[in-house]
Amino acid sequence: MMLAFSFLAVGTANSFVPLLSTKRGGVCSSSIPSMCLSQARSEAAARASRIVCIGDIHGQWNESDERALRHLQPDLALFVGDYGNEDLRVTKRISELAASSDFGVATVFGNHDAFYTASMNGRRRAPYDKTKSCHVTEQIKMLGPYDVSYKSFAFDSVGVSVVGGRAFSHGGPNWKHKRFYRDFIGVQGIEHSAKKMKDAVAASHHNTVLFLSHSGPFGLGDHPSDPCGKDWGDFPGGDYGDPDLREAIEKARKDGFRVPLTVFGHMHKQLMGNNGNRTMIKTEQDGQSRGETVMVNAAVVPRHKVGSMTSESLHHFQVVEMGDHGSVDSVSETWITPTGVIAQSDVIYKAKLEVLVNGSINRKCMNVE
Repeated sequence: MMLAFSFLAVGTANSFVPLLSTKRGGVCSSSIPSMCLSQARSEAAARASRIVCIGDIHGQWNESDERALRHLQPDLALFVGDYGNEDLRVTKRISELAASSDFGVATVFGNHDAFYTASMNGRRRAPYDKTKSCHVTEQIKMLGPYDVSYKSFAFDSVGVSVVGGRAFSHGGPNWKHKRFYRDFIGVQGIEHSAKKMKDAVAASHHNTVLFLSHSGPFGLGDHPSDPCGKDWGDFPGGDYGDPDLREAIEKARKDGFRVPLTVFGHMHKQLMGNNGNRTMIKTEQDGQSRGETVMVNAAVVPRHKVGSMTSESLHHFQVVEMGDHGSVDSVSETWITPTGVIAQSDVIYKAKLEVLVNGSINRKCMNVE
């Protein structure tokens, strides 16, 4: 296993964080041999690590993004889907990046990744001959080694398992595109989807589990500006979150897994009609482990812009710092140039540590968004 130590300044010139870059250790799912099942679960603590979250791409991924990501030197990169409207160029680049990187990569698919396949209307509008090829099938093949949808991947050198949520999700409780899910994913309904996620959790190798999904979990609020809020009025469709993902998170907690982080996208930061910005962070107390789950929406769209102080393009990433205690220390909304200059890094969550009278440490969340 490749290990690489380095230092990187984030936010200020005097703030240095040690990093440990690793490849992922292995894959566990409900279809993997019994050596990966929960009775063989590793109780090793999660390591201090940097997790870089890449929100909805929508075609904005190129060599400059890859350079910027490498400058952040993640231990783990999480892609939340919506790479484009069945954009093979983007999925190919991500697959090649993952294969050549010295850090772990996990991906899921969003609703736009089946834009011309999931619905009859989409198939009619497809810009390619669907009798000769299917871009969904090609995307699944390209990202197969990194796609965690309904699976659990063990990242041994970081000490966590990543469990994937509903593939190609539109968000919300309505099970859309039944035929597509049956034929392409082998999933038939919300209950079946929840069961597959819970099976993946049970098969996780590590006691610390991170969830990665395109849409976030149900229960984060029902206002337009909430992390999974629906900001398009009475038009049909999601969101407000996936109930099957919520079931899997609660089951993981009940079974004694630590769930410090859930990462998703789908609902963009800028609300429709220029009605302000979405809340991108929410925290929950985990009554089973007495810990905290930080819910991170990474969908800042568009994720490219030009900086006011530089002619270089700026590229967006949500940067999550995990402590060796297995909890999230901070989340920063970061804009970085392809040459590694951090033009803007806004801390939107920070855990506050308090030393009590008896010398123990109490962690209190502080949402600073």
